[in-house]
Amino acid sequence: MGLVDWQIETPSSEANSLASTLKPSRYPMIVDSSHVVPRTFSGLFGGRGEVESRLLLGATEGSQLKAFALNRLPPGASIGMHRHAGDEDCYYCLSGCGLVRDGSEEYPITAGVLQITRNGETQALRNTGTEDLVYLAVLIRAPSEGEMAL
Repeated sequence: MGLVDWQIETPSSEANSLASTLKPSRYPMIVDSSHVVPRTFSGLFGGRGEVESRLLLGATEGSQLKAFALNRLPPGASIGMHRHAGDEDCYYCLSGCGLVRDGSEEYPITAGVLQITRNGETQALRNTGTEDLVYLAVLIRAPSEGEMAL
């Protein structure tokens, strides 16, 4: 099936993490996103519409990385408010525009903008534009108490 062989796991009812739905069985040094079959999640965390996700890298033993995904959020679609526990999440916008909710504040997200949600914080994302909001989502394990994050 291309460069990456996938093992399918049963997704949780709320898709608690994209990393828990697909896990590559091996990791090549090069991953061509066009060879990764996208998964669609409806109403993610109570949001509206669908999110298309291509999981480029998933969790492996000994790695801080839980997921590295190329995501597409159509106009009007959203990812509902959710809390991160034991991990941190970054959204890096490649194209399109929207609003990201970080706790109780909303901020515009456009191409070139990076948003990070730390362990214990909440976030939501909404496409407010007329084109797809395309972004990289990177989910990493939160540092343990006393451990310094690089």
